[in-house]
Amino acid sequence: MRRLFVFLLLLSASSYVYAFWSSYAYVSSVTESEFDLRVYVAPVSEGNGSYLVRLKAVAYPYKQAWVITTPQSIPPNEQNQRVRFWGKELSLSGVELIIPLRPTERSFLNRLHDTEEGKFYELLIPAEQVHRTYIYIDFPEPVEDGGYFYSIDIGSYVKARQ
Repeated sequence: MRRLFVFLLLLSASSYVYAFWSSYAYVSSVTESEFDLRVYVAPVSEGNGSYLVRLKAVAYPYKQAWVITTPQSIPPNEQNQRVRFWGKELSLSGVELIIPLRPTERSFLNRLHDTEEGKFYELLIPAEQVHRTYIYIDFPEPVEDGGYFYSIDIGSYVKARQ
């Protein structure tokens, strides 16, 4: 009876340790090399007022990416969006916009045998939004896995160019 109780206790507690050993990675122009990422951010053309952002699709199709725009810039410790996406319902509080990203060169159907090889996320961001826009990359739901989940601070790249 005691073993059954311990087994049930462990089984019920296991749902609370999803991705327990995963780590939040704040990615900026200064920290990107720590996480083996390369994010390209550059003005589209003089006077256009838009920035082109391009980065390799990370762990696609298992991890997904979203563009998040907030009313004002937020500090790195508040850019962790896991609670927002892993909650019972997608929370829209404190954001203006959440858009799912799909990589280039993706097959028509999202198949598991699709790999990240040769796939990139590309987007244009208006200059007035660039300092409050972030790319968040994570599993779309709780999983039993580790690794990193990322918040990419697009504004830090623009500041580094100035």
